[in-house]
Amino acid sequence: MAKGTKNGFKTFIILLISLVGAFILGIGAVMLISPGVSIFGLTYANNQGTIIISDIEKNGVVEDLRLSSYDKIVIDAKDAKIFIAYGADNANQSNFSLQKNSAGFYKNGSKFEYSYFLTEEINNNEKILKFVLDEPDYSFLKIVNSTKLYLNMSINDSGSQNKKIEIKTVSGDITLGVGTSASEITEQLVASELNVITEKGNINLSSYFDVSNDLNLKTTSGYIKINRDIKTNNINLSSETGRITTKSFVNQNSSVNFLTDNSTVEIENIEGDVYIDSKSGIYKINTIKGDLSASSYVETTKFNVKSVYGNVYIANENGRIGVDINEVKGNINLSTDNGSIKLGNVCGQTFIATNSAPVEINVSSDNISTILITTATGEVNANFRSVKNTNKIITEKGNINIKCLIDASFILNAKSDNGTINLVWQDKTIKGEQIDNEIIGLPTQTELLILESISGNISIDRYSD
Repeated sequence: MAKGTKNGFKTFIILLISLVGAFILGIGAVMLISPGVSIFGLTYANNQGTIIISDIEKNGVVEDLRLSSYDKIVIDAKDAKIFIAYGADNANQSNFSLQKNSAGFYKNGSKFEYSYFLTEEINNNEKILKFVLDEPDYSFLKIVNSTKLYLNMSINDSGSQNKKIEIKTVSGDITLGVGTSASEITEQLVASELNVITEKGNINLSSYFDVSNDLNLKTTSGYIKINRDIKTNNINLSSETGRITTKSFVNQNSSVNFLTDNSTVEIENIEGDVYIDSKSGIYKINTIKGDLSASSYVETTKFNVKSVYGNVYIANENGRIGVDINEVKGNINLSTDNGSIKLGNVCGQTFIATNSAPVEINVSSDNISTILITTATGEVNANFRSVKNTNKIITEKGNINIKCLIDASFILNAKSDNGTINLVWQDKTIKGEQIDNEIIGLPTQTELLILESISGNISIDRYSD
């Protein structure tokens, strides 16, 4: 094909695309100017306005909406943002406020208007108020989507607090604990139980919301943010690929359960126990007053914790787990294939097993329990401020580096089949031999330090504070 012919064809294609684009834009402009006009089976709709729902029909009789008469409140929506508000400015009487703000193109036959269903149900002897929001289906193209649904709980509605609240959305955000007007400083809103589920939405508990009993929050790809200390019993937080950020959980009897897949979790302090069911992700926690444990599902998760007052149990022999804890007062049981383990101020019985993960451990002077570390190729660096029980470190190819406080007394047994043993404080290196029952300091028969490797090197040093 000649060069001029090629250029002419390109020009024709560009012109054709421009004409088609201009035609489509022209049709779109006509539909935007004239909502409701159908062209090629498509229609544009613009939904705006506010609806206040302050009454309910029961058995053909319309009554004022009184939240005090219900045990549980259920809200079911799709894309609308949900707000649970408490106060008086816009709620002399408890009500639902639907602030419509959406627009888009829909195929003929699709729903393009808002509707709602407000019903009263009895289930398991609970009286339930249920609000279901049916939203437009912009089946071709959604342009604007910022509709808001408020549940305004009036302080004048005596007994409206301390209910069970259940909320479900697809992509709508959920915010709990705001004033019923922008200028209002709300009083504390309390729910006895809170269950929130959303696929793509975010969940936000403000400084003016509290839960007295069970707290269950779940999002697939959104974030969970708790902006105040919570005193509640059972906490279940779930986010597959989002982020969880919380203040402290201050109930000593609380049990905090995390179900995540690839999330980042940041927590201040937890008075109770923590259980983590996580394939991967990052956990950053300041203080755990109870136990820290994880399911065998844990695989590539990283744990960064300042202090654990209880026990630690994280085990998956096929995992790639990272553990960094500054202080553990209870017992420890850790296993992983690779990753890394770093423990400071260990005060209890400790069992660590890895394949190639390096291990760094600092044993407290108060520790009177057994320390057992086994690894194939991982390097072990251990600092013993005291040796008051049987302590054993075994590797295949990994090096073992030991530091002991000079006041520590123990009986030393060390061997490396193909490596060296270096007694640093004596400036002495041994190869092809082993150390049997060498007395360091003034031990009894119970303070044992046993170091064994097949081909790794062993180094032992003593230091003073």
